[in-house]
Order: sequence, then C-alpha cells, then structure tokens
Amino acid sequence: MFADDTELYRDIQTPNDIDIVQQDIDKLFRWSEKWLLRFHPDKCKVLPISTKKTKNQDGRYKMPTYDGAETTLETVECEKDVGVNIDSKLKAYTNVQTQVNKANQLVGLIRRSFKYTHTISSHFYEL
Repeated sequence: MFADDTELYRDIQTPNDIDIVQQDIDKLFRWSEKWLLRFHPDKCKVLPISTKKTKNQDGRYKMPTYDGAETTLETVECEKDVGVNIDSKLKAYTNVQTQVNKANQLVGLIRRSFKYTHTISSHFYEL
C-alpha cells in the first residue's frame, strides 16, 4: 500500500521554517515505515506557492528512501490535486484551459460521430 494524496503545508517566513519542513518530511517518512504505508519518492513533489517571484528551490528538500539512501524532491510550477491543477501563483488559467480542452475534445468526438452535422444542430435548436 502507498500513502497517496498525503500533503504537507507550512508557511515559510524564515530560513528556520525550511529546516522545519525538512524535519516534517523526515517525520512523515518514519510514520510511513511504522504503518507500512510507503511513499513513492519519485512521485513526491514540492510546489512553492507565492505571488512573489521565488528563488529556484530545486534540491532544497530531500526524502529518505526505503533502501537507506535519499532522493531529492522535484520542485514543480503546477501539480494536479484531486482533479484540479494547482499552480505556484494560484492562478485558475491552467485549470480552466484544461477543462476547455476537454470540452473541445468532446465536441469534436460528437461531431465526428455523425455524418451530417447540420442535423445535429437542428435537433439541439429544437430542444
């Protein structure tokens, strides 16, 4: 079993807060070992959320692995969470664009399913 959908949040105001996040990651790892719920380190990501321009945070956080080594957590600009795209600036554009693309694909599928699209249009207008 895996510890899917586990999230960790902390407001970073000082350099000490960064160390606290790393300690929290280590605690989560120990918790996962105790309860036999594993994290897949390659699927664990860091998403810094800020309206300010942030420094590159790649390599800042590390996660232990179950073979005794450790892996560096990847920093991302956007991550999908419970079906919603969350970006580092909390802008809705990415999520809206994804939904628009899905809707356009569905419309295209419906159009290709019918030989005469003008009959589809007339049926919809009759409703």
